[in-house]
Amino acid sequence: MPSSPGWPSTSTNWPARWRWLHAQTGARTLCFAGGTGLNCSANERLLRETPFRRVFILPAPGDAGTAIGCALYGLAELGGQSCDFRWTSDYMGPEPLAGQIEAAAQSCADLLIERLDDPAAMCARMVDLLCEARVVALYQGRSEFGSRALGHRSILGDPRVGAMRDDINARIQQREWFRPLAPMVLLERVENFFDVCRPVPFMQYAAPVRERAVRLIPAVTHVDCTARLQTVGPHDDPFLRALLHAFDARTGVPVLLNTSFNRREEPIVETPAEAVETVRRTPIHALAMPPFLLRKRDRYGLRGRGALE
Repeated sequence: MPSSPGWPSTSTNWPARWRWLHAQTGARTLCFAGGTGLNCSANERLLRETPFRRVFILPAPGDAGTAIGCALYGLAELGGQSCDFRWTSDYMGPEPLAGQIEAAAQSCADLLIERLDDPAAMCARMVDLLCEARVVALYQGRSEFGSRALGHRSILGDPRVGAMRDDINARIQQREWFRPLAPMVLLERVENFFDVCRPVPFMQYAAPVRERAVRLIPAVTHVDCTARLQTVGPHDDPFLRALLHAFDARTGVPVLLNTSFNRREEPIVETPAEAVETVRRTPIHALAMPPFLLRKRDRYGLRGRGALE
């Protein structure tokens, strides 16, 4: 395509390239893959500055996601088989066995262990900790496919506490101070906090944060007043929905800070044992691994004695 007549040559002028593509095809719907799909700022401009009205970008737009597309193409176009696959959920990893979770939890004699079989009780305890400015890891169900945690292998925090972002970047993930952390938000409340009017379930777009919300959720607002958000709608993960509702009921803010559950230069955790080990080796205060809540002893939140002490 770069050699096609009229193709804009300026590498930074992505909107012009998309407008050219629209003019050539007349299409209102666009689906694309490739590493550029990870550029959430460019993706948002694609929707705002081009005639395309519907855009689908693979949650894992690099080689791994493209391979799934090739498999589906082979099934439907070459094999002649019917295919009704729709990428509505990104939780495609293996389901952890209940015995693995139990064994990992019971190996933690150094941690405080609560068993909470009622999801509402688990959400309430997590909200207690989050409102104390504690950092809480969440491990549940099948892992995400791709490089972004969407609430199954996540580190969560209170988005109202600006220092939360700095401490997670510096002390848990050990990366540059300016790196943004993402918000997850209830879909039905998203327009109150972000300039977006559609579901964004895969954290692919950097939407503007509304002016009044910038002061409310500083830990997930980037320096340019945007945020790479994830919406959680009625048909998305029920536990995340319940957790966001519980936090909203307590604080009036249906938003949580969300970043990937891993340490520096390590992949996102996959197994219950890896989740426990990562909590042990970082200042993360608690691990919610339903039905277990594991907590460290003698730890303080950002409003206590010190940040992630």
